[in-house]
Amino acid sequence: MLDGIIILLCPFFIISLISIIFAYIIEYIRRYINQRRKKQNQIQYLSIIIINTSLSSNQQDFPPAYETLFF
Repeated sequence: MLDGIIILLCPFFIISLISIIFAYIIEYIRRYINQRRKKQNQIQYLSIIIINTSLSSNQQDFPPAYETLFF
């Protein structure tokens, strides 16, 4: 009697266990993708800052056009 109940309930435990494992794997993949996306955004932001600072330092080397006209 007890063996029959265990055999009947076994598929429900297996299905729930498999679904929990798949949910964990999907969550792990989602976190990994978000971390990669964050890291990529940080790299793009830093490269924009580096480009802007290099452009602004180049502009400081040359005086603006109106200063060259009057001085």
